Amino acid sequence: MPVGAGVPARRRYDDLPTKRGDLQLLVRRLPAIQGDLDIGPGALGLALLGAPAGLVVAQPLVGALVARTGSRGIVAAAPAYLWAVILPAAAPDAGTLFVATALVGATNGTLHIAMNVQGLAVERATRRRIFNSLHAAFCFGALAGAGVAGPSPRSASRSFLI
Repeated sequence: MPVGAGVPARRRYDDLPTKRGDLQLLVRRLPAIQGDLDIGPGALGLALLGAPAGLVVAQPLVGALVARTGSRGIVAAAPAYLWAVILPAAAPDAGTLFVATALVGATNGTLHIAMNVQGLAVERATRRRIFNSLHAAFCFGALAGAGVAGPSPRSASRSFLI
């Protein structure tokens, strides 16, 4: 069975903007999270290293899983990413923030691999070159997330989405 088989064409853009927009909300909250934890820039930087660490660990494992089972189920689990991106705002200390950002990195990498495989499957099924437009949708999600996160109040320290 080919990877991503049975992917309906209408699912091309569904998850891409959501994924990037959520990460923008997290980035916008970093100064408040740093203030709540009362940590300096160095400790924050070390804690944020969890994201690439989680990504580096998860991506090879997910690649092997997708090669065996397909990507559809992993993309369907996208709500797990939405929950993971909230965890850094609830971290009580820098160590927990590292673990929370590692989970964000792992789920982000997992979803990224699966969405790219889905996009490739749709491109092959439709015999149209759409991969660039899929990545454009991803960027529009980043813009939308920045637009939502930008005007949010700075004083809401523990509130993640406002």
